[in-house]
This record gives sequence, structure tokens and C-alpha cells, in this order.
Amino acid sequence: MANPSVIGVNSILVPTDFSEASEKAVEYAADLATTFDAKVSMIYVDDLNYSEIGMFGIVDADRLRQETKARASDKLERLIGQYIPEASRGETLVVEGKPGLEIVEYAAKAEVDLLVVSTHGHTGLSHMLLGSTAEYVVRRAPCPVLSVHDRDSA
Repeated sequence: MANPSVIGVNSILVPTDFSEASEKAVEYAADLATTFDAKVSMIYVDDLNYSEIGMFGIVDADRLRQETKARASDKLERLIGQYIPEASRGETLVVEGKPGLEIVEYAAKAEVDLLVVSTHGHTGLSHMLLGSTAEYVVRRAPCPVLSVHDRDSA
């Protein structure tokens, strides 16, 4: 029998950049999926600007785009296969664009119940210079967001 949930988590989305911090978020999502009998989908956003790369004429931008998408798809399949129980596996997606925007738009379109995002814990100047996809997602997501820090708790 499924574990009934007061908050109704049926679908979880985990954005990944394939970092160790992202893997930690996938682990959290796996536990949550088991607890709530939910499906976990994963998304990778390729933020390379292929039009700028192609204008130099040295690089075949279309080929680079296809290779990047294929590698990311393979990594997503391995990651979801490694951490998410088969019964809890949703879809894996590779999209192009600005990571925060693409994650929020997909979450809204797919009516995701929970986003599980990793954060690298940047503060101060590094946060201002690097920006923060996690912060963007937390502020604009159409659903609750669980932020998972990359550092181990003491």
C-alpha cells in the first residue's frame, strides 16, 4: 500500500550539473520518492551559446550541440539508474538555455510537486560573480523547493 501523504508529493524534479553537490540532491530525492511513492525526473540545462561558438567558424556548433546533448543524456540515465529505484524513475531531460529559467519553466509545465536542488554555498563576492541558479529557482519556482547543501553537516 502506498504511503499516504498530507502534502501530496507525486512528482519530484532534480536539476543537475553532474557535480558532487548535485548527486547529493539526487540521493535526497531518492529517499523522498520512496517515502511519498513519487516519481523522480531529472533535468540538465546546457547553457552554452552555440550561436556564438559557431560564428568563429572553427567549431561545428551543431555537432558540438549534438555531442553535448548525447553525453548529458547518458550521464542522466546513469545517475537516475544509480540512485533512483526503478519504480520511482520519471523522465530525464536535456534542454538548452539559462538553467534557472529552464528549470522553473519545466517545473511549471510538468506540474512538479517538489524541486530538489543542490547549492554550492557561495556567499558574498563569489555569489555575486557566479550568480545562483538555486537562488533563482527558490525565488521563482511554482512549487516547494528543497535546497541541499554540498557540505556535510557536522
